[in-house]
Amino acid sequence: MYKEIKGISFCLIFLFLLPLFLITNKIYRPPKAEGRNRIFIPNENCRYRENKEIFIHDAFSEQEFVLWPKIRYLNTRDLIFLTSLIKTFSYKLGIFYLLAKLINSVSLLRPIINQYNPSYICLFNEWDLVSPSIHSYLSNNGIIYEILMHGDKAYELTDSYTSSDKLYIWSKEYEDIFRDLRVKSEFQIIGYPNDFNIKVRGSSEKRIFFIPPIKRNFSLEESKRHQKELISFIQTKNPLIKLHPKYSKEQIKLFSISKYSSFVKDLDLTNNSIMVGYISTLLLKAAISGIDVRVIKSNQTVEMSNYHPLFFFKNVSMINLEDLINL
Repeated sequence: MYKEIKGISFCLIFLFLLPLFLITNKIYRPPKAEGRNRIFIPNENCRYRENKEIFIHDAFSEQEFVLWPKIRYLNTRDLIFLTSLIKTFSYKLGIFYLLAKLINSVSLLRPIINQYNPSYICLFNEWDLVSPSIHSYLSNNGIIYEILMHGDKAYELTDSYTSSDKLYIWSKEYEDIFRDLRVKSEFQIIGYPNDFNIKVRGSSEKRIFFIPPIKRNFSLEESKRHQKELISFIQTKNPLIKLHPKYSKEQIKLFSISKYSSFVKDLDLTNNSIMVGYISTLLLKAAISGIDVRVIKSNQTVEMSNYHPLFFFKNVSMINLEDLINL
């Protein structure tokens, strides 16, 4: 409901500022860049500055990154597109939030299209419910819409119904996952990024790394038990904790670890390291690097063990909550 209220507020503000959006398109003329064949646009400018490596894949000899513009605007053609799309909507809870996201995306893409005139735009939003509308918008502008997979995937509703001209994926198993999630795209397997094979330091030092979950990693009936046991695990074993750059606030709040002293920014893995978590790209990296990976048993991870590529590695095993303190 909170997101819906935000969406309604955004839409009302947009309607009020619509003349300004159109006028800005007429008067604002950023320096024209040479026409680019393919540009890559990270999800968020701040994440690109802080974690550029997650957007880089060696399957591309060169990646020209373009950040989202500070000034956004629309032209009349964009307005016609949005209006025609809105006419097809029927009201359901959450529709205004999605509409706000779509308007925001179009008003950010228009300046980029005007400035760079690309033939291909590659985004990293393989989880975005507005991607079918973005696909339609870019097609209307004669641009091929691509998505580059940049994070691990499982069967989650938020990752369903994506649409693009091409989706670059890590392995055949992910193609199966995306197809089951009703993703409409041509798939191209490009393998795991090179940096997934983390350099492991030869040492007998035992190091326990913990990747904290977020709420959606376990069911509502599991949450209290898992939260309690994991707090006990943290207090007892004092593991090295690696937070997710996007969900760090939720992770800290969930386990009351704002004053925790053993956070790590980089993974300094040893031969004797153990990495513990639920679902995370870092678990996959550790598995590829040959590290002992323990996936905490939950309804979701038990289901994942039947299809997810993480469980194809011999160094990956399931662990019960109550056994964590024995690591």
